[in-house]
Amino acid sequence: MSKERLDDVKESIADRGIFIPTRLFGGLTLKELNSVLPRKCSLCLSLKHTKQNCPLELGYAYLELFRGVMLNDNSYYGDVNLREKYGWGDGDGYIQKGYKQSFTTSPMVAALFALSPKNTTLHDVNNLDDYARQAGVMNGFGITIPAESWLRQNVSKAESAYRRNPYLITTDTDGNTEQKLRKVPIIFRSIVKATKENMENIDIREMNYQGQYALEQEFHTDDALKLTHIGVPYNCFDFGQWIVWAKYEDIPPEVFESATRLYDWMVEEAYVEDDENDIYDDLPINAKSSKDEFGAMWWPLKVPVLVQEQLADDEALEGVRESNNAWDYFFKTIPQWESYRLSRFNHLKRLLKERKGLQNGKSVFYRRSQPIKSNAQYAYAIARFNWTLQAESFNFVESLENPYFEDYKKWLRKNKDQRQWINDEFIDTLTYEQFQENHSMFPNPFWS
Repeated sequence: MSKERLDDVKESIADRGIFIPTRLFGGLTLKELNSVLPRKCSLCLSLKHTKQNCPLELGYAYLELFRGVMLNDNSYYGDVNLREKYGWGDGDGYIQKGYKQSFTTSPMVAALFALSPKNTTLHDVNNLDDYARQAGVMNGFGITIPAESWLRQNVSKAESAYRRNPYLITTDTDGNTEQKLRKVPIIFRSIVKATKENMENIDIREMNYQGQYALEQEFHTDDALKLTHIGVPYNCFDFGQWIVWAKYEDIPPEVFESATRLYDWMVEEAYVEDDENDIYDDLPINAKSSKDEFGAMWWPLKVPVLVQEQLADDEALEGVRESNNAWDYFFKTIPQWESYRLSRFNHLKRLLKERKGLQNGKSVFYRRSQPIKSNAQYAYAIARFNWTLQAESFNFVESLENPYFEDYKKWLRKNKDQRQWINDEFIDTLTYEQFQENHSMFPNPFWS
């Protein structure tokens, strides 16, 4: 495959993450597929950093935190000067201890708070089944797409309502307009340095209101937070911008003279997420979210997916239940669970490896190289391979011709074992399509 095609695939992975369709990998060799898939940290299996930058190696990490607020202006360029009231635009970029120390791990939840401060919709549902039902999508174990769909729908509705009426009008006792306030949704993006010592003292379930609300995770910290970006929810619809960000240090100080002026500057001048203005460049490497994790729901939903009551009895979660402190969850357990996102791609790698092996006289289906010693084994391995392509909808991978089907039927006649339903008449009328669809029901020549 050409270098340009490989570059296109890499770019698509960076932009779309787990939502990239597997058909995009059509035509890639096993070596090329390995070159475009993300690498894992050898310590914690994270996809976001290398061993040198692993929190388990360093003993500390940087977490991205978000907070959405609705600010009110008395007039178009109102009387409330954000520089004077909050110090924005004049300080060193820190949100000091004691001021709104409750943050969410999700930028989209912060957007919903900014557009609808009470956020009663967050309290209407409390598990992934509810999200899936209300969003009209399918749910499955460990899948965060239902909650993502639900959240995006509600952010879109809230932003549409805000655009229809961006004002808060107060009246006196006689019903006369007393004040007309411009409502301005603002999102703070910040990072906090989290040490192992401090994080081990945080029960991860307390970040999630004791498991009540799967999205509204809160992170409470006594440390000052580094303010890195200001954002506003804007054009919140499918394929829209959702959140427009600007680096805090790049916003002119005079823009903070009012919330309205800040909002107007953001939607006209602020950065969008593109290659020319990469908003991730100035963050510590283990605070960088991929575009998929940043915009979608895996990162904020990592805790609820693991601690929900309906999943608590699953044997696979036994080790998870024993790690209740935030350090283990964020930097040991979650990176390993994140890797499930690559399972479909890794399955594709395995199939490409099997295809290459079959062409060279061996099978790797059972994770070890097995020499193929007979045509009957060839027939069975090819049928298994072709069936898997069909079952997994990997239609873009070329199937293999199976010229050895008649050899398998001859072998089957001699090795019917105790399967009484396989008689000579059945074997005579057996078609390759029937054999491929039901190969697991037939004796396996590799095991004979």
